[in-house]
Amino acid sequence: MKEYKVSWCDLEGNEFFSEEYGYDEALQLYNEICVDKVDDEQIEARLYDLNNVILKQFDNKENKYYIM
Repeated sequence: MKEYKVSWCDLEGNEFFSEEYGYDEALQLYNEICVDKVDDEQIEARLYDLNNVILKQFDNKENKYYIM
């Protein structure tokens, strides 16, 4: 089931969302953009569940992972 989505935030506070994926695909995309930023202004990446609850978050400025 496609219940998960990934987002990334830029320096201006904009949040950009992916389409919905299954968990494994969403986790893979999340891990990819944590390692290799979407663009130079990316400051954060997030993995959301079906209810828009953040499951994981990566802060590019502090280089830290957060698991909720």
